Amino acid sequence: MRPLTMIHTSDWHLGRTFYEKDRYPEHEKFLQWLFEKIQEHGAELLVVSGDLFDTASPSNRSLQLYSDFLCKVTAETSCQIVIVAGNHDSPSYLSALRNVFRRVKVHITGTAARPDRIQEEVFTLKDLAGQALAVVAAVPYLREGDIRRSAEGEAVDDRDALFYAGVQRHYERVTSAARSARTLAGDVPMILMGHLFTAGSRLSQRRASDDFYVGALGLVSPAIFSLDFDYVALGHLHIAQAVAGTETIRYSGAPLIFDFPKEPVACSCALVRFGGQQTEVEQLKIPIFQKIVSIFGTWPQLENQLDALIADGTPVWLEVLYTGTEPMPDLSTRVLERTGGTCVEPLRINFRQTCTPSVAADPVRKSLKDFTVFDVFEQVLQKTNYSDDDKKMLRDLYIQSITAVQNADTNAK
Repeated sequence: MRPLTMIHTSDWHLGRTFYEKDRYPEHEKFLQWLFEKIQEHGAELLVVSGDLFDTASPSNRSLQLYSDFLCKVTAETSCQIVIVAGNHDSPSYLSALRNVFRRVKVHITGTAARPDRIQEEVFTLKDLAGQALAVVAAVPYLREGDIRRSAEGEAVDDRDALFYAGVQRHYERVTSAARSARTLAGDVPMILMGHLFTAGSRLSQRRASDDFYVGALGLVSPAIFSLDFDYVALGHLHIAQAVAGTETIRYSGAPLIFDFPKEPVACSCALVRFGGQQTEVEQLKIPIFQKIVSIFGTWPQLENQLDALIADGTPVWLEVLYTGTEPMPDLSTRVLERTGGTCVEPLRINFRQTCTPSVAADPVRKSLKDFTVFDVFEQVLQKTNYSDDDKKMLRDLYIQSITAVQNADTNAK
């Protein structure tokens, strides 16, 4: 097999904020770091497996970061880039720039190809000498409208099964097209890209309240990935991990931490080397560009942790969780007074549910930004007298409705 060095990344979410703090400085540092790693390792291919942007209508600054990075890599290195759209991206926006960027060897799949044009998702990349470099099957995030049309009165379970079957057929078609392309290209690496949620994968960067959403419509078995592929580069989940214990089927994970971690989180990209006896995969640890910490405990315990963070001197965004049983209505005041003028910036101050009901109702406890739309729906649902079966039906319908809104491509027209 032709030797090839590749870097796999995903889920940049350019433009995302963190408790109203913008993250452009972190993204700028990450992209510079990624550029340096491409140079350091002599990477000939960079694959970005979806969610480059955080919204379907990215800000001008997000677009500038994106385009500047692509131009810098293609102008100053021989590295080619393949990109697929994620569920946060606008398929039409990425597709609109497809032909422009192809001239500088950036290959983009924004919109899912129709069955009779599935070859549009397969790229045979060539080096500067015109020799085949790799075959990349680049499958974007598959929306239900890309796969099938719902029928009136269709049961939720039937809908999920039919969607999964449609996803499986799409991957079978693109796999067949990739095999044909490699037959023509010769013994070169064959790589699959996708943006989806595979069964059994970990959700460490996500809050538990989001798990039922991610695991709803769109859950697929890793069995849909053909063993003919030398590497499967996935996006959608923000924690770096191998799928089903297979090192060559991987989520690269996000480059930044997107929630207060309940345990240490190491962000990384995957460095992949083809051409030897087997494909070698190495995780490249991404530096922490902004320290984000969650502390919890009684007030004396919180005081000690706050003092340690202040003494350390590293700028930190902080979550404070009070777990004591004594009422503490002035928790926010205490924390802010202790951290004022220091390197520690509290962004979230909260109580854990160990206090009495009267304390739990304290308005300091929660603000709306502490809840997702799913949290709010679930709390309202639990106050009803509906049966468990009715609650499940309503929950599924709500998830489908929110998913449809979130997946709508506002740039399609």
